Amino acid sequence: MRLAFGHEFVDFEPPAHFLTVEGKGLAPLAQAEQAVRQALRRPIASQPLAQLVNSDSKIVILVSDSTRPTGADVFLPVLLEELAAAGVPDSNISFLVATGAHGVLSEAELSQLLPKELQHRYAVASHDCFDRSQLVHVGTTSRGNEVLFNKLAVEADLRILTGAISVHPFAGFGGGRKALFPGVAGYETICFNHSLLLDPNAAPSVLQGNPVHEDFMEGIALVGPKFLLNSVVDENGALAAIYAGDVEQAHVTGTRLVLDSAVAVVPEAADTVVASAGGFPYDVNLYQAVKALQNAARIVNPGGNIVLVAACSQGVGSSQFSEWAPRRLSARELAEQLSRQFVLGKHKCFFVSEILERCHVYLYSQLDADLVASFGFKPLSDLAAAPLSGRVVILPRATATLPQIAPK
Repeated sequence: MRLAFGHEFVDFEPPAHFLTVEGKGLAPLAQAEQAVRQALRRPIASQPLAQLVNSDSKIVILVSDSTRPTGADVFLPVLLEELAAAGVPDSNISFLVATGAHGVLSEAELSQLLPKELQHRYAVASHDCFDRSQLVHVGTTSRGNEVLFNKLAVEADLRILTGAISVHPFAGFGGGRKALFPGVAGYETICFNHSLLLDPNAAPSVLQGNPVHEDFMEGIALVGPKFLLNSVVDENGALAAIYAGDVEQAHVTGTRLVLDSAVAVVPEAADTVVASAGGFPYDVNLYQAVKALQNAARIVNPGGNIVLVAACSQGVGSSQFSEWAPRRLSARELAEQLSRQFVLGKHKCFFVSEILERCHVYLYSQLDADLVASFGFKPLSDLAAAPLSGRVVILPRATATLPQIAPK
């Protein structure tokens, strides 16, 4: 068996008896460009894009950073063609990379995300959540979150939110509103919102009653017209579906397909779960790979083992995650501290502590063994040494799979 590992694959010899678990999977669109064009012309709960703009419209296109495959190489050219056909000049269109709190993209990362041709043709900027000069206050949510957004997004006549819909560990689903919030929000705004993840309703696939999602929606309502263009990608990052229109309704429509394809039922909990994050970009760093770990933890028995396969070629991915993990605080201690003062990166320690208090985690990665151990994980230099006792379940695409134990 081969498991995705960074940009490559690693060989893995499973035990005699095991169960491979993954969602239904998705087929790539046969005529992807045509599907994008149709979505823009016949959007969900919205006028067609061409009727929302004119030659004077100032447009900002929010694009995801490199940690998320979106199929942008297919849908962005079509989007730009449609805007041009509607009379919007190139000089009125700008791109804003929605980095959230991930950090400003380097020139190399930006070139991977947007071809040089686009960078020469359109204004391109990368959001910096720490740069107060980029931010403007737009209002306050009902929970008291002071919302600051990038002024480029606020001052535009129309914000086009792009991205991919996926199951999210505490926001319910990725995509939709997340391009704007947290995508181009200020650091304090993001921290306030993410502090709501301690609520039990802040869970994967849950939108109704999820305080993180509700705060997102209140925040984006504080700025003007928005139009959504969201994709669903298959396991190879190819476009499998496209949704356009009203930010809320088009997004919710897409989440139904995502949930149907992601859920995988196992007959009973496993003693050992072998989970590949799914390769790059899902395992670009440990911060991102924790999402796969969380999904694996959903089906492991107390005292069981999780073997996480994640290259983490770009290291940990968060200085706060690196700083707090070695302190080995309990989940309760971390929850108490985060409820008083939320720190991005530290919240990943909370997730990890919850899991380590229930089971053992082994990590096969490119990280230094001592660094791996400092997070409470057991480093593996050889997958053949992974413990494979009891009932073994293998998750080849753990980030994109939402495993559930069958009800009895």
